[in-house]
Amino acid sequence: MKKQCLLLFLFIVYGCFSQNLDKLKNNEVLFVISENHNGDFFKKTKVSKNEKDTKRDSFWYDYYFKDGSIIKFSYREYTDFDKKEKNKPALFFSINKSFLRKNKDIIITKQFMHKIGCSKSMDLLKNAKTILLIEENPNNKKEVMLKEVILFEIGIE
Repeated sequence: MKKQCLLLFLFIVYGCFSQNLDKLKNNEVLFVISENHNGDFFKKTKVSKNEKDTKRDSFWYDYYFKDGSIIKFSYREYTDFDKKEKNKPALFFSINKSFLRKNKDIIITKQFMHKIGCSKSMDLLKNAKTILLIEENPNNKKEVMLKEVILFEIGIE
């Protein structure tokens, strides 16, 4: 009976916390959460400052893998020159933290990227039309910020 309860518990826990790669592949918009800045797996670096609006500062977001591979995202005010010409800035907005809880099955975490590896993570991200990076909002603990980022490169350091 104890073994059955333990197996049931493990199945429920695994089911609640595991993500479905096939479900994520079908999404045009992917959400990637940035957690534990400047750790072994994730690093955030400010590239430039926007004089008009500090929310629009440019950043690099690097995800490191054990094999030396890196996935880089870039956040800039405009995702490309065409959008700058049309004055269509990259998406940037805040939402309630309940979004994280309600949508945990479609949010890509560092644990999930490590689980599937750099190559599969890159394939998944390449297929998305839009990638939104989720960050803590330093001004409001009840909200998170979503930023449209560009998948920039993959490489071995």
